[in-house]
Formats: sequence, structure tokens, C-alpha cells
Amino acid sequence: MNLDRSLKRYIHIDLGVTGDATGIAMVHFAGFKKVKRLLPDGTEKYEELPVAEVDFVLRVLPKSEIPISRIREFIYAIVEKHGLYVRKISYDQFQSWESIQQFKQRGYNAERISVDATLEPYMSLKEAFFDQRVILYHYEPLLQELFALEFDGRKVDHPPDGSKDVADALCGAVYSCFIDNQISKVIEPSVGEHEEEGEEEWWWK
Repeated sequence: MNLDRSLKRYIHIDLGVTGDATGIAMVHFAGFKKVKRLLPDGTEKYEELPVAEVDFVLRVLPKSEIPISRIREFIYAIVEKHGLYVRKISYDQFQSWESIQQFKQRGYNAERISVDATLEPYMSLKEAFFDQRVILYHYEPLLQELFALEFDGRKVDHPPDGSKDVADALCGAVYSCFIDNQISKVIEPSVGEHEEEGEEEWWWK
């Protein structure tokens, strides 16, 4: 993990109810990428859009029920040990109000963000994958959940026998990062520029 203390980091926690897994993800803002867009009239424009790099994703499997306080202790242990700069911590469950208050009392910017209330968070993540603006490492539980996601016309969900704990955690963290660093602007391509965006697989470690 890049331990540069100047990086802006974003954490999202998808709390599991009794017996369910909890998903945790931390990402940091990794700059901007110029992305080519084809307009309806056939002309090309470029946008500068934010890039998120994954610090870690974790699926916590409970033996019975995960004490919510242990999740906070885990975050404190990582962030405060290395002096990391966390811009926002978010949760996706109503049961999270106590944790949000505890984080605020400790000086963190914490709030509730639902990745299911609207399609925007997952559509933003989907577009970012297409644009190669998410840098991540191989984590099998995350890949299994991402590839199994379904869209029923109203929301993004998991199959009946599946889960999306870490997918939701990644989605929430990336969404917070993009919203906080969203200064998208259309720019003209440089003279003589002929690169094809997306050829390099730089986004996958």
C-alpha cells in the first residue's frame, strides 16, 4: 500500500447484519486521466476525470456476529499507525449511526452514503472501469462479486445465492473519491496527438 501521507483517502464500510459479511474498502485519489469521448456528431473531445487507486479491500466473515466497534478499531489501527490522511469515511447501513458519531468525535469526516439509493454510484464505477480509472490489485472475493452483479432495471444487485459486500464497499469508496475530486472539463486534443485511450492495461496490478 502506498503510505504517502499527503494522499487523500476514502473509506467505505458495508456493515453486515447478523451472520453476514462486512465489506471494507479504502482508496486514494491518484490524479486525473484524459479520456476520449466520441460526440454524436462524430467529433472527438477529451475529458479530464479523476482516478482512484485501491489501498485495500477486505471481506470480513463473522463466526457469529461482528462487533461494530472492532471495525472502528481496525480503521484506527491502519490510519493512525501510518498517519494517513482520510478525507471521508462512509457507511451504507442505518445501523451505522453510532459508528459515524464515534468517528466524528475522533475528528474524522464521516457520513452515510447508500450505493443502492440511486444508480449513480454503480454507474460511476462502471464508467470508471471502462475508462480504466480504477487501479486495483487481484482480490478474488471482489472479482467474484463484481462479475456476478445483476441489473434488474431498477438497481444493481447480487444473485440469490451471492453477495456484494466488498463490491458495495469499493463502489462507495470510489464514488466518494470521484465526487470529492470531480472537476471534469472538456479539453481539445493536443496537436499531433494520436494515442488510443485504453490500450495500456495500467489500471490492473
